[in-house]
Amino acid sequence: MIFFGGFFSRRRESGLIFSGWTISWVTSLMFLGFSMPINFIQKMSQLEPRVIPAINTIGLKTLIGKEVGRFLNVYTQTLVAPVVTMLLYYAVFALAFGGLAKTIGDGVPYLTFLAPGLIMMTMVQNAFANTSSSIVIAKVQGNIVDVLLPPISPIEFYLGYTIGGVLRGMLVGVVCAVALWLTVGMQIHSFGAIIVFALLGNLLLSSIGLAAGIWSVKFDHIAAVTNFIVTPLTFLSGTFYSVTIAALLADAGSLQSVLSHD
Repeated sequence: MIFFGGFFSRRRESGLIFSGWTISWVTSLMFLGFSMPINFIQKMSQLEPRVIPAINTIGLKTLIGKEVGRFLNVYTQTLVAPVVTMLLYYAVFALAFGGLAKTIGDGVPYLTFLAPGLIMMTMVQNAFANTSSSIVIAKVQGNIVDVLLPPISPIEFYLGYTIGGVLRGMLVGVVCAVALWLTVGMQIHSFGAIIVFALLGNLLLSSIGLAAGIWSVKFDHIAAVTNFIVTPLTFLSGTFYSVTIAALLADAGSLQSVLSHD
């Protein structure tokens, strides 16, 4: 109703031209002047520029919340699917490759050895996927400006994305551990070491994923990093075998892998 005059009403017989835009602006100003409470006008007059501290906590919390909400909204892809994949790996090595009767190292059952490696592999892969996919999707969709325009510093940018990736990796690890404990049973020997190595591994892969996302222009670039860097590191880090029984060349490469858990 306020902007009803957004057109020209011409009356040729009188030679007068009434501008609807003028009527619209006058009506709007009259409406705002009579409808705004006095307290609201006083508060508006007292507004000052916001002083941002050394760390923009509001921006950081918002960015972390965005990342967490992003993977929780599609939990079937980000939480359920990795657990199913891990259980399939476990079933294949247990049934097809004779893992039920194998032992490794000092008589440790192979399936007992395999469980923590599969959990760690699933965690770090999801931590990498969370940060890398978030950046690349924002680039492709064109909404990366929504993150670049706010007053967020580079360290806050890094913390927001990596914390989101770490939280996804840790949550996936908890779900995977519960699934294995319910199906085959697991024993925990050092809970503190589990937390430390899980946090460090997820933080490392989240950082790599963030760097890969910034470098990548399209999804093909992320696929290249995943196929030629992340997957070889996770598969050749002692997840499925012990480095003590590998060949010398593979042994040296596994010992240098940052993802080795053996």
